[in-house]
Amino acid sequence: MFRFVCLVLVLAWRCHPNEAVVPVDQGELLWSQEFDEFGSKNDIVHVKGQIFISDAKCGVKVLDMDGSVVGNIAPAFNKRCPSGLAFAEDLSFFVLAGYFVNDDENTLVTAYNATTLSELWDESKIIEGLFEGNPVVSTDGLYLFLVTNSMNKTRGNLVVLDNSNGATVFTEISGDIEGEDRPIAYAPLGVGRDVDRGNWNSGGRNSNDMLVWGELYMEERGMEQDGGVTVFDGTLHFFQLPRDFQPSQNNTVAASGIGNGINKTTLSAPVIPKHGRGACFSFNSGMIRCWSKGHFFGKTPTVKFNLTKEFNNTSPGPNGGTLAFDDTIYVVPGPSGMPYIYAFELFENRTHPFESMAIQLWNISTPTLVETNIKTAFNDTLMYYIESEGGHLKCVETMTGIEQWKFKTSGDVTSDFKVIDDKYLIFGTTTGKASLIRIGNGPCDSPSAPPSIVESNLPSDAPSSFPSWNPSETPSYSPSGVSSIVESNL
Repeated sequence: MFRFVCLVLVLAWRCHPNEAVVPVDQGELLWSQEFDEFGSKNDIVHVKGQIFISDAKCGVKVLDMDGSVVGNIAPAFNKRCPSGLAFAEDLSFFVLAGYFVNDDENTLVTAYNATTLSELWDESKIIEGLFEGNPVVSTDGLYLFLVTNSMNKTRGNLVVLDNSNGATVFTEISGDIEGEDRPIAYAPLGVGRDVDRGNWNSGGRNSNDMLVWGELYMEERGMEQDGGVTVFDGTLHFFQLPRDFQPSQNNTVAASGIGNGINKTTLSAPVIPKHGRGACFSFNSGMIRCWSKGHFFGKTPTVKFNLTKEFNNTSPGPNGGTLAFDDTIYVVPGPSGMPYIYAFELFENRTHPFESMAIQLWNISTPTLVETNIKTAFNDTLMYYIESEGGHLKCVETMTGIEQWKFKTSGDVTSDFKVIDDKYLIFGTTTGKASLIRIGNGPCDSPSAPPSIVESNLPSDAPSSFPSWNPSETPSYSPSGVSSIVESNL
């Protein structure tokens, strides 16, 4: 009896839920599954121990963590249909949006119960235009936001749907904006949640989600100026439902507006800080612009720097990057022809709030573009990115850029990937292969026998805690044309 009690105590100690997960010294493939093509819009979402994957035919697969398929929403049509998922904050339902390539310029939107996979609306909704990015469910779960582009990408549309029935409760069309008579296409949405000081124009304690987006980069719409520099028409857009908004009320009172004309365009959604009242954009020609806390749109950006001085390269970076360490570190990939990843430390001047500074910490040369969003884990100390064209998944230290390990993806990766509980990372290739990689080990992941008779598969020098990083000890490597320190004195 004594031995039995001791064994139970040892097993309980080994699987104590409060013990930390530690990073592995090499990513380990756990399984791969073949599905339909993953495109740039397809999404992967981890929900309550299951993985939801939208495919390139507007279908959804639900997987257990061992890779077995436990649920399926069959594609409605046997044709290519880039799609994206948006889950409610309480994870009770999700919305799938997709459109048919080389077909009518319409987006199909459907809501599903996340447990039963049954449809929630009487019928799917057809929205004018092709959607950009992914749809967004409001924090309170009541509304769905998405932007679409119609008329051959000359008109952008913001659409708000009622999640209870799919009815359209608000639409704003770029062609109806006063003073705008030029072709406008919208880039994907960024969302500021839990906004802590009212709406964008006058405060008012409006804590509704704040939507922020730029205008879509299209090379053919550039205008060459003296000196051979190409510039683009482009402004920022932002939107917030008013306080106590009701779908039945006069919806013209919705709070929407346009920021200053900044003559810049983008391909991606902005990165939004945790406080919800700022944004960082990756604009054309490698230009990075950030609006700091309390100085949102309608004002000059508080942080400005350029990733390239090659003015003949007008491309924006492929995504908006990521913020880490309480929004003090900004990591962003460069544009095509400039395949680097850059890390900057951001400073706000509390004495002069309209002056900010960005110090480059490091940069990494990559063989191809990094099209997917960069992820962090382990309290932001480690960062993960994927080289898009037949490259590698790589793990690097966030503060130094030093590579920890790499994993061959065996295919092109252009859709988003997910980090799950600091233990796993899942990605999908354009050929349809989904792969789950182990990136961290916890106590319950080890064999259940006592430690004295089981050899650990962790490296002998695995840290028990993470060090405090000191940027001053880190060398910075700047390619030609990139400043190490960039100040904005506004």
